Amino acid sequence: MVRNGVALIAGIVGLSFTPLALAVTQSFVTPGAHSFTVPAGVTSIQVEVAGAGGGAGSGVTVPNEFGVPLSLVGVYTGGSGGAGARVSATIAVAPGDVINLTVADSGKGGTLHTATAPAGTGAGGAGSGSGGSTANADDPADDSASLTGGGGGGASALSVSGTFIRAGGGGGGGGAHRNQSTFSSAESGAPGMSPAVSTADCALPGDGLPGTASPYVISSGIYHRTGSGGGGGGGYASQVGAGGLTPGLIFGGPFPVVEFAPEGGGGGGSCVFVGGAKALSNLSTDILGGAGGIADPAPISVWDATPGNEPAPIDGSAGWIRINVPDAPVLSAPKAVPSLGIASLLTLSSLLLTIGAFRRRKSQPD
Repeated sequence: MVRNGVALIAGIVGLSFTPLALAVTQSFVTPGAHSFTVPAGVTSIQVEVAGAGGGAGSGVTVPNEFGVPLSLVGVYTGGSGGAGARVSATIAVAPGDVINLTVADSGKGGTLHTATAPAGTGAGGAGSGSGGSTANADDPADDSASLTGGGGGGASALSVSGTFIRAGGGGGGGGAHRNQSTFSSAESGAPGMSPAVSTADCALPGDGLPGTASPYVISSGIYHRTGSGGGGGGGYASQVGAGGLTPGLIFGGPFPVVEFAPEGGGGGGSCVFVGGAKALSNLSTDILGGAGGIADPAPISVWDATPGNEPAPIDGSAGWIRINVPDAPVLSAPKAVPSLGIASLLTLSSLLLTIGAFRRRKSQPD
């Protein structure tokens, strides 16, 4: 009885731990390389991989001022960038698996470009499959500014033990067409491709192609230019975003006619590939990844396009990756079993000792 009483007392002051299952979500939003280690007790994870959006192309406003033909007055916008793709899936994993991640950067917006004050081109976003940039042929020193397209967004990627998921980036928007006789708005970039294709090429990143340059031609002593195409979105080896084409100029009279509006870049390909025992399930794809840059609805006046007065480029949004662990085991904080208090324990101990002594005396012969 005494031994049982001591055990009872020890149990009264003991500690208990309650195991719980708690869903945990971790988001990776900073462009670059990251990793995630699968915790103990976890056999599956839910993931979302989002490619980056393309940058917007630059536009121009032709004001109603003296000497400006009324036929040219108006707003000519650049193309908006395309959104990145999003790929979601459930992956079978094992505790301790290391998941490698690449979060893609956004495509950069286009702006004005001259030979005397080059503002650069719309740069493609870095990623596991980088976006294509736009290109420009420098003007002669006395030529007016050209309008560049936006760069393509990069592709985001996730890999674990030979299984790959890659979400394509959006294409960059084209730069508006302008010359001394005609103007036109540009087309928007295409979103990252959906649905995701199952292919072994998914293990190999592919860079988006650059938009074509904005060339110039001279006719009757007048310079004529077109807007540059947007850069293509990053994807995988056999499916990258095409660069947007620059329109040609058709000369059939005193002024050229634009063949077509400057094109936006194509979206990068999205893909999956299952290697080893890492099975995929619940696969879905859409174009809800990083947002494309929205073209300025009221771009700068062409007459204000002087060095130092260039419009701010409008970039797309970076990609992101989310990992949801639906059944991560955790231990709650230790909880003490309710006790009787020190005074009560001393009284109980004394009582148990008294009972033990009484039983010993009773068991002895008279």
